Amino acid sequence: MSASASNPKLAARVGNADLILALGPRLGEMTTGGYTLIAAPVPRQRLIHIIPTRKSWAACTRPKLMINSGMPQAARDAGGDGPGRQRRPGATRSPKRKRN
Repeated sequence: MSASASNPKLAARVGNADLILALGPRLGEMTTGGYTLIAAPVPRQRLIHIIPTRKSWAACTRPKLMINSGMPQAARDAGGDGPGRQRRPGATRSPKRKRN
């Protein structure tokens, strides 16, 4: 089932958007509603695509900007604690997790 069939309000918003920030998905036939929501190879909307693996880069669409990043890192950096950004007043940094 395509995105346009499953959620018509979301499909209308995507279709009317000037900018799409795609976090993680491969923008293929299923996620673009058969390329009706996001045209291929060059989308009508400005597209910024953050994706964790280079295997999927520009497979079907040509974003204005492609960023190779893990989703936790992209979310953290978008929140204001990334390089070159100041923390929001009152924001606290969460403790670092130990990696096994």
